[in-house]
Amino acid sequence: MSPGPRVSQTAPRLIFHPAEKSTVAATWLSGYSSAMRENDTAESVVRRALRLLAVLAEHGETRLGQLAAESGIPTSTAHRLLAALEASGHVVRPAGPGRRAYLPGPALFELAGARDRAEGELVRRAEPYLASLATELGETVHVAVLHNGRTRFLAGHESPRSLRAGLRLGLEHPATLSSPGRAILAHLSPDNLVSCLGPEVAGDPALAPVLEETRQRGYAVNIAGVEPDITAIGAAVVDIYGRVRGALAVAGPTTRLPESTLPWIGGILTKAANALGAELDT
Repeated sequence: MSPGPRVSQTAPRLIFHPAEKSTVAATWLSGYSSAMRENDTAESVVRRALRLLAVLAEHGETRLGQLAAESGIPTSTAHRLLAALEASGHVVRPAGPGRRAYLPGPALFELAGARDRAEGELVRRAEPYLASLATELGETVHVAVLHNGRTRFLAGHESPRSLRAGLRLGLEHPATLSSPGRAILAHLSPDNLVSCLGPEVAGDPALAPVLEETRQRGYAVNIAGVEPDITAIGAAVVDIYGRVRGALAVAGPTTRLPESTLPWIGGILTKAANALGAELDT
């Protein structure tokens, strides 16, 4: 297999959204097939490759040993996968003596561009729902997405009340703690959870009951999990193709959002998230 392109500079940090990862497979899986072991399946190969890409996207220039360790993949397997990804342009190796690390390649940056366009559409479509929710509930509302195991807040409306939860635009919180993050994670398959969070976090015994409760309830709840005295509720936004595109969330002081109010707020939020998802058709 011929080596891929090499670059002489360090690439910027790339944030890679799990919802886009499946589009990588078709471009390089056939090139990897000759190196597949007898007990490998196409699904297992893709899953491992996506875990490598997620680690690389988070850290930028990364050596083989770290990529293998953080993705939970044997070094020899990681090396074979990276060779295939290098040939397809999703991974490159920097030129120069002693440079043995890997970098995100141009094909991976193309996927990042697709993510940016998808997020732009999400924010544009979410704006009227955010305005309506802020007026009806009187609390701070956001639309958020999942980025490398963390929740990133893209847009929002802040409550006009003096005692309120502040806007979190551009900030990130661990997805396992935030209400929009939990709402999104509850819709992911076990394999996608591992790809998104890593095997250690995804395998935390405390996480499974939280996500199952979120599925049963239909929305996620976070009481003082990120900030003291703040309660937040999140509902996943699922588009017409069944893809999780993000989540809507409302947050406010726990004194104004006691547990008795959560089903009412959760119902309003879920209805808005479902309506928003029905508009996302690209």
